[in-house]
Amino acid sequence: MICLLLTFFAVPFLLCTPAKATIYDDFIKVGIDNSKWIISDPNGLFSQPGDGQLYFSGTGNTSPPTATLRSIPSFTAGFFSMDFNSFYSSNTSPGNQGLGSFAALGLGTKSTSYVRMLRGRVISDAWGYFEANYFDGTALHVWYIYADATSGQLGLSYDGSEVDFFYNDGLHGWQELDTSGPDTNGQIVTVIPGWDLPPPLFISGTPGASGLTSFGMDKVEYTTAPEPSTMIFLSSGLIGLGVYGKKKFLRK
Repeated sequence: MICLLLTFFAVPFLLCTPAKATIYDDFIKVGIDNSKWIISDPNGLFSQPGDGQLYFSGTGNTSPPTATLRSIPSFTAGFFSMDFNSFYSSNTSPGNQGLGSFAALGLGTKSTSYVRMLRGRVISDAWGYFEANYFDGTALHVWYIYADATSGQLGLSYDGSEVDFFYNDGLHGWQELDTSGPDTNGQIVTVIPGWDLPPPLFISGTPGASGLTSFGMDKVEYTTAPEPSTMIFLSSGLIGLGVYGKKKFLRK
């Protein structure tokens, strides 16, 4: 009876799940694939030896260098995720100054507006954080939670209009990061970048302003199906329920 009841409740959700994820890059080639990525990495912080990993390693300075790979295609909607592992940072930069170290997954471009989901660290927290960013063309909006995950996943849901932010700390499955924080006085907001054209996907990393930062990436994937407002994520054998309830809109 219990099994039947579980099946009864599970089937409607499964019928609403997004399409099967497509791996955009599994990093099995030697060298970064320039048929997939536009490479912006003047300091050579990324490396790809062909073992299924994209590696990042860099030492911070007062003007933290950033390495970015931007996808050749653009995307109209979908759920996008990046696996990261072995995150390490000895960055001792102060917070709230844009000097943090991080591994990031994003949509958009800096010449228009962009969103990012990242795993980062500054000296103000002992272990680091998961952070959601939205640059609206003028101001950077930031929301975060403290976390000590060294391996996990970063996720972005884009339905063609709204963006939502997700993280997986490797223990509790996918969780949504609430977009409430100091710059919105604790009010939950809905992020609507208002892109005129479909945005590209990007991954990036920076070592911050001090210390050494390193991590690995072993999979970037996406679905092209729009995400419903209530859904189940099926990724790496983990199931999590995401429900949205937003109050305020931020527009480009």
